[in-house]
Amino acid sequence: MSSPASALKLENVLYEKKGPIAYVTINRPKVLNALNAKTISELRSTFEDARDDSEVRGVVFTGAGTIVCGRRGHQRNGQRYSAHRGTENAGPAKRFGPH
Repeated sequence: MSSPASALKLENVLYEKKGPIAYVTINRPKVLNALNAKTISELRSTFEDARDDSEVRGVVFTGAGTIVCGRRGHQRNGQRYSAHRGTENAGPAKRFGPH
């Protein structure tokens, strides 16, 4: 393997490689594994590491607890706010792997 999974510094994501399989787990069960900037950055790092490892043939993606990634609404100034608003400004999706 090109780099050990333990070489990545992760707080919100668990990452392990077993043979040809990489296991990526969002580890924020208290907030239903909701995504924030740090978690997204860590996910990107783990998926890029798996992509760059020639021995990894697949990735199992899951979340700690009962929900992989929940959609939680929040209150801002008394108004319901969805975490998905504003994603139109997130930029184009990046494709991993061969183009």
